[in-house]
Amino acid sequence: MIIVFKRWWGMMLAILALQIGNGVSGITISLRSEAAGFDANAMGWIIGVFFLGSAAGSLAPPWVLRWTGLTGAFIVFTLIAGGSVAGFTFTDDPVAWMMLRFAQGFGLSAMFATAESWLNLATGNDWRARTFAVYIMMQLLGLAAGQLGVSLGDITGAAGLATAALLMTGSSLFLIAARHSEPSVALREPLNPIALTFRAPLGACVIAISGFMWALVVGLGPVFAERSGLSTTEVSVFTAIAVLGGLIAQFPLGHWADHSDRRMVLAFMGSVAAAFALAGALVPQPWAITLFLISCVVGAMTFPVYAVAASLVNEVLAQEERVAASAAMVLYFGLGATLAPVLGAQAMAIAGPHAFFLAAALVCAAQALLLSLRSWDTTPH
Repeated sequence: MIIVFKRWWGMMLAILALQIGNGVSGITISLRSEAAGFDANAMGWIIGVFFLGSAAGSLAPPWVLRWTGLTGAFIVFTLIAGGSVAGFTFTDDPVAWMMLRFAQGFGLSAMFATAESWLNLATGNDWRARTFAVYIMMQLLGLAAGQLGVSLGDITGAAGLATAALLMTGSSLFLIAARHSEPSVALREPLNPIALTFRAPLGACVIAISGFMWALVVGLGPVFAERSGLSTTEVSVFTAIAVLGGLIAQFPLGHWADHSDRRMVLAFMGSVAAAFALAGALVPQPWAITLFLISCVVGAMTFPVYAVAASLVNEVLAQEERVAASAAMVLYFGLGATLAPVLGAQAMAIAGPHAFFLAAALVCAAQALLLSLRSWDTTPH
């Protein structure tokens, strides 16, 4: 892990700073929308257009990189994301907020796709999972720090948004200071998301599952915990311990994946997560400590999935295909993340709060089964 960080310290600190700002902005925007008196329909659209922007942004890097290079693209996209957050301080009009949220989603998604393209282009297959593990660790640390930071004071005013915007726009300074060498970006005709599903169907599917589980745990985990009778403090611990589990497991699982068949690693992760999630769904009125243990293990086995799955996809790609493929993978992740709150909330409305763990168990079991069935194939997918 130290070796990876020493090589990529500028990139990793940039991602950390940006995600702190992202965490602060997410909560601040939610609180300000409540304070502004937006109705449920307006708030739904404000949330929805963020994901539309994310989908559009994931496709932008292959085109922008032709003109700006990796560093230039990273700076452009962070400025779009941070500038849109700053824009929330100037208006309380819901239509303007929808436009700003679209721009924020666009900038963040495009920036992540650019960063992952850079890591993929400059990292060999034998270090890719570990490098991505550290990258995901920085994302999780940043989000956790941002969410913790909002508890330190009143952030419903302009100060919270200004802080978030400053962190996001300033994050590229770490990248500039580190002066990472830019690998050559030789682009073929962009490898579109549909084409990538035929090139690496297994990896594409697992990346979508990763997005689903990430959004399910982070988005609906607190709802499940609250409806299960946990106190406010216990609700925050339930979510935080899932993130902590993911942080602890990221690098060990990445190290394992770089030294063995990544499909079997992913199958193992899915099996363990499914077993513990099923236990959470079946145990009647579990103690809080039991839920914390289950949350920790499920987080440990689901948050690292993206790093390993992205490495699996890159096994079958040529160097000049990695930029477009990175953009497509961000799109797959976003699609999975978009489905999770919709399907998960519907399941909980029909079957009660324990449908949260049941949904997690079904999705993780599908991951384990899919990868186990394909593990006999000698061609990576």
